Amino acid sequence: GYTNYTAPDANFSSATMYVDYVRAYTYGGEPQTDYPAGYTECTRVSWQNLGAWQYYFGDSGWGNAKGYYSGGTSLDYMSTYITQKASVEWGDQIKPVLSLAKNTTYNYSFKVETDAGGNNLHVKFENSGTKDLVNEALTSGTKTYSGTFTTSTSTSGQIVFDLSDIDATKTLTVKDFRS
Repeated sequence: GYTNYTAPDANFSSATMYVDYVRAYTYGGEPQTDYPAGYTECTRVSWQNLGAWQYYFGDSGWGNAKGYYSGGTSLDYMSTYITQKASVEWGDQIKPVLSLAKNTTYNYSFKVETDAGGNNLHVKFENSGTKDLVNEALTSGTKTYSGTFTTSTSTSGQIVFDLSDIDATKTLTVKDFRS
């Protein structure tokens, strides 16, 4: 019945509902999540340092991306699982933490393992301008990338992986990064 056994007024603002109890049941299977086991939700909005890698997943003002990560404490393994694709280019990114000297040429190599076939991967070297290291459609599986880049005399630069073209429910893992 209604509170004090009176009907609420026409706009329903005078009634109160009380809950006597809530019954909970156990689930016989594994708990369901929207991301793979062993991954941690990415903090959004600012760069986050994991040790050997950093990540950035933008909030509503910058890409509105959402994802999860695994690894990142060594250059050998950094994995992301995208649950909400970025709405702008560079809205979600990862980058290795590197100590690069000025005016030096480096060789680099890394493997990308993904189930994101057809999505685009863009990796660039930023240093008084930019140089594309990778800008191509991904294929499912593992692919090795390698090449060279040279730092300028004024700044050492950084390598950045753009994940904004990776669709939701896709995993991208960088392995064996070397420079």
